[in-house]
Amino acid sequence: MKRGVLLILAVLLLSACTSSEEGISYPKILSNDFMKQLMAQNTVLRQNITDLNDRLSQQEEDVNLLNERIDRYNEAPETRAGPYDWIKGENIIIEDNRVLIELENATISSIADTHSLEPLIHKDTNVIEIVPLSIDNIHLGDIAAYQSQYSNGTILHRVVFIGYDDIGWYATMKGDNNPMPDPGKIRFNQIQRIVVAIIY
Repeated sequence: MKRGVLLILAVLLLSACTSSEEGISYPKILSNDFMKQLMAQNTVLRQNITDLNDRLSQQEEDVNLLNERIDRYNEAPETRAGPYDWIKGENIIIEDNRVLIELENATISSIADTHSLEPLIHKDTNVIEIVPLSIDNIHLGDIAAYQSQYSNGTILHRVVFIGYDDIGWYATMKGDNNPMPDPGKIRFNQIQRIVVAIIY
């Protein structure tokens, strides 16, 4: 930036010179107004350089602060709520060659190989799911299958936060092995199923 200031000053000084017929340059008489203008431009340039350095310093501080927060997040032990207790003991019937689970609106699904919920859920693990009828069916710690605008297909992740905003109810989702939560606020109409049992 200092070179830029010197270059501008050099151009201004050259513009203040004229050539005689013999090709010899003679300086013009620099008026007080011209000198004042030159000094004012120099002051503005110096202030611009100072402002730029201040902004760069602030940006560097912001980046360092963000890195510190990321480091603390990665180092902090993760605590998470467990799923809601959907199936009560009285709803499980064990017979000689089969186990019956009394549960309305249930489906069974096989999980894709994403590693985001291992070791709890592995590839091809069978899970029993229900379709939530309202937001009352979705709890902190539940594992839910939902559609995301940021990804193709269905994502199976854990509910790590439930909140409300101007639009209404939303959940924040996260894979247990992922360092950060999933992007975006997940609305009720995006959630397709809730895992209520895992079969190994």
